[in-house]
Parts: sequence; C-alpha cells; structure tokens
Amino acid sequence: RVGLIAGKYKVDQVYPERSFLDIKKVFLRLKSRKHFQKSCMICFDLFKDDDKCRLLSCFHAFHKKCVDNWFIEQFKCPLCNKEFRKS
Repeated sequence: RVGLIAGKYKVDQVYPERSFLDIKKVFLRLKSRKHFQKSCMICFDLFKDDDKCRLLSCFHAFHKKCVDNWFIEQFKCPLCNKEFRKS
C-alpha cells in the first residue's frame, strides 16, 4: 500500500510531500546548488514547480509517486543508496 513502507512505516510522516518549488527554496536557503537536481532520477522527467515531490534527508528529490513505489521494496535512496532509519 502506498504511504506505508513494508506495511509498518509511514512515508508521509518521515518525508512529507512538498511541491518542487518548495524544494527549490530549500536549496536557495542553503545556498547549495551542488546537489540540486532538475529531474527525478527514477523516471528521468524534468521537475515542474507544481509537481508533488519528496526531499529525502540526503537532499535528493524525487517525484512522490516514483519514490513511494521505490519505498515499497526498499527504504534507501535510489540515487546514493543511503539507508534510512525506520521510525
């Protein structure tokens, strides 16, 4: 079920949904463009400002639907493979 990880962990509580515009603002505040992505590295589509996304603790962003499907199988970043704490 989308929204649950391995039937136990709620994705929305760990990584809330954000618009891509909000994610861009985070990177501007941090003055960090080094890790800023213009596309989802799961589906490779360019982000649009109103896309529903998730920003992970490793600062990689993905479309919400893409990363939610990824989290059904495993709870780590699809890009850098950082494993996330399950809460």
